[in-house]
Amino acid sequence: MLLSSFTASKNNISISNLSITYGVVLGIGFSLVYTPSLVILGHYFEKRLGVVNGIVTSGSSVFTVFLPIFLPPLFTTYGVRTTFQILSAMVFVLILCSLTFAEKPKDDIEVVDNDELEKICITKETVTARRRGLINGGIWRNKMYILWVTAIPIALFGYFVPYAYLPEHVKQILPGYNSDLLVTFIGAFSGIGRLVFGKISDYPQINSVILQQVAFIAIGTLTVLLVFPKAYVVFIILCCGFGLFDGCFISLIGPIAHKIVGQRDASQAIGFLLGFCSIPLTIGPPLAGYLYDLNGNYILAFILSGVPPFIGALLMLPILRQQRREEKMHKFASSSKESTETKSEDANYFDDKIKVQSSEEQKTIV
Repeated sequence: MLLSSFTASKNNISISNLSITYGVVLGIGFSLVYTPSLVILGHYFEKRLGVVNGIVTSGSSVFTVFLPIFLPPLFTTYGVRTTFQILSAMVFVLILCSLTFAEKPKDDIEVVDNDELEKICITKETVTARRRGLINGGIWRNKMYILWVTAIPIALFGYFVPYAYLPEHVKQILPGYNSDLLVTFIGAFSGIGRLVFGKISDYPQINSVILQQVAFIAIGTLTVLLVFPKAYVVFIILCCGFGLFDGCFISLIGPIAHKIVGQRDASQAIGFLLGFCSIPLTIGPPLAGYLYDLNGNYILAFILSGVPPFIGALLMLPILRQQRREEKMHKFASSSKESTETKSEDANYFDDKIKVQSSEEQKTIV
């Protein structure tokens, strides 16, 4: 889909055509690549899932840094068609990378009884059942997942506003400065944040949900603060901080999904989450542009864009309560199991002792 998108885009360059080929088709293609790249990690890594997610997701930060630098010269020197051909060649590498995706084979061979064998055999009934199972309803009975998949899209309502309008905002305040370079700083420090916070999230003492809440609060605060600086250096500092916590948020998507729903259901959990996130990510920038048309500046747009991350962080608080409740239930179940096993061992011990005593008495009688 990605290759066909770039091919169709270079052959018919118009707004109506690009909105379909470069917008819809390319977006679907990238989503089909991005989601499995996060899900497959859970099949191979458990102890270091956070740092692995950080490494994998940091790749997009590399292109966020370099594409704004190299794309304008490519467009001016070689034109749109040749640039799309170059991008097609880069996308072709994704096909080669996807060939390496494979589920990890099971270590143990399981004994299958007749009931399980019927499920494995392909019949009309099993095909129908599997089609119904394409949509996993189990994740929608998970309270923590419902809270999480609600909070994240709300928090991302103004997420793309700094990426889209910060250069123009800086040009209005500080004409003559390279405002496009600020997006490069965001991308660079986002990559650093993904690596650093991915590693931090692997520590058992760290709660990934709390870490993601901290990231949202920081992103919201820094977005609002973008309206105040009058010096270019201050913009750089704010963009570096924004990128750092942006990387923190992104690197935690995979680990949190695996912890909430488990490895088996993580693919649909991440897929639904990213699908819902696309709605506010699409609506946010046009609304910010509308506010600019009304006011002639981006001040109100940046302030309002900083509010949703705070709301998202607050909506994630019930997840922490649900986590504590489930931990208590798990501890209670474990303690009950241990006490039952102890009683069983004691009962077996006394039974054995009684048997020994009875056998000794029989010998004495004889």
